[in-house]
Amino acid sequence: MTIFNVLAKIFSTLFSSENDNEESCDIMQKIDESKVECINQSTYHTVKHLIQNSNAIELNYNKYLESGSDELLLIHIPFVEEVHLTQIEFFAPQDDSCPQLVKLFVNKQDMNLDDALSTKPQKDIGLSHSDVTEKNPTPFNLGSRKFSNVSTLSILVQDNYGGDSTKLYAVRFSGKALGKDFE
Repeated sequence: MTIFNVLAKIFSTLFSSENDNEESCDIMQKIDESKVECINQSTYHTVKHLIQNSNAIELNYNKYLESGSDELLLIHIPFVEEVHLTQIEFFAPQDDSCPQLVKLFVNKQDMNLDDALSTKPQKDIGLSHSDVTEKNPTPFNLGSRKFSNVSTLSILVQDNYGGDSTKLYAVRFSGKALGKDFE
């Protein structure tokens, strides 16, 4: 075996996103919907609408999550079992309420807005209008290491394109369940 083959095998093992113990599944069905929370949501357009749209085959554009007092949103999405997230997609309007800067945090259940603004995220995502189209958004790869063993994903929408509020129709994930229930 050459040194190249040895290195290839090591890198394949270390950075593979597949694991023999993982089962392919619909990650959206692994969200603990009763425990999803959002900080700074409006009274009428809540995180409940975001989750309903995220699980729907067709989006209802009359239902969406909207920020309350400014553009900031902090969404906490707990899962019923540990998951390995591989991709995330954002569905949003094509106007100034569209999210522009999103930060993702893994397993930070008690995070508030001040914490989220001052803590280094696992991933920063800069969104363009074309990334968050209403029909075919760009899927963002999350990497294999930082988004393994996820029990809660916190999403901070830090900025939008100049609107008084931020709007999101849906957020969808791809990944695998790890089969480790919490209950």
